[in-house]
Amino acid sequence: MWLAVCVSPHKLPTTSSITVSSWSQTWPDLWSVTFNAAKTEVLTITNNPSLHPPLRFCNQALNVTTSHKHLGLIFHLSLTWHLHISALHHRAMSIINALKKIKNFFPRYSLLVLYRAYVLPIVSYGDIIFDNCTTPYSNLLESVQTAAAKIILGCLRPHPMRLF
Repeated sequence: MWLAVCVSPHKLPTTSSITVSSWSQTWPDLWSVTFNAAKTEVLTITNNPSLHPPLRFCNQALNVTTSHKHLGLIFHLSLTWHLHISALHHRAMSIINALKKIKNFFPRYSLLVLYRAYVLPIVSYGDIIFDNCTTPYSNLLESVQTAAAKIILGCLRPHPMRLF
């Protein structure tokens, strides 16, 4: 469940926790929906985390986490794309390694079709959102494209290759 609570630091409650319950009792009954507070996570993005007391939802304390995966994108409390791009790189390279094992049994066009079907959607999903990533993360993404290009084009020996 994605829950956003914005509290001004000057208006923090004096109690030790914030309870999100004003709508959590009436809205689910109206729409016949149940919430599972055990699956709800708190990701606090702030300059001073000590100002924020713990949150409670449906009389249960919510788990505090440092990252959250939402719609396939991994958000980190430091607002960097390190976890997301590392996971994306690992997932894409595992498929590229499988392509490397079968490259001798298929023609180039078939390898290109497999790349477009299995690797390209992983690399291109949400790319406009993490377009502002730093140069090392951009190079990590480019290494995926370079490895795929070497396999599809049939490069026999390793050599430095820039795509653009």
